[in-house]
Amino acid sequence: VLNGENIVLRVAVAELKEEDVSEESQEAVTKLMPEDKRIVSFIKMSLFKKVGDRKEVEVKTGEPVKISFEIPEEYRSADNQPVNYEIIRVYTDENGETCTEYVDFTMEGNVISMYVDDNSEYALIVDSDTVLMGDSYSQNENKMLTQTLERESEEKQGSNWYFILLILP
Repeated sequence: VLNGENIVLRVAVAELKEEDVSEESQEAVTKLMPEDKRIVSFIKMSLFKKVGDRKEVEVKTGEPVKISFEIPEEYRSADNQPVNYEIIRVYTDENGETCTEYVDFTMEGNVISMYVDDNSEYALIVDSDTVLMGDSYSQNENKMLTQTLERESEEKQGSNWYFILLILP
């Protein structure tokens, strides 16, 4: 980098509201995942690069960047049973087609670590019978009802889970 300028690579991880996920993305994920799974969240990950004092721009790194994020409490087990998380990446290929693929990741405690190299949406899925803290119950029928998680204020809507800054020499 010229004149010893710093390069800052920022990964923005934001949970998408249901209405912000395209029907095409939802259908692509549903088609790939088994029937005994359910989507609990869509997450958008975007990579940004800033060189020196120049404007930050959205980028594709060309090399995978490891990111880690903690599973929010509402997506953790409500009955202390292990949760079988899976992640499906939704992206647009060079032909403009919507594509999906399972993502390899590691999990330590409630923290997921995975590699990303471009801007994509990710669906967090679990077994259909998994009881999560964000699920609500019907007291009469004792059946699980999926609760739409609404944010309490404008400030929290579309809130980012984590920002990870990497400063490269």
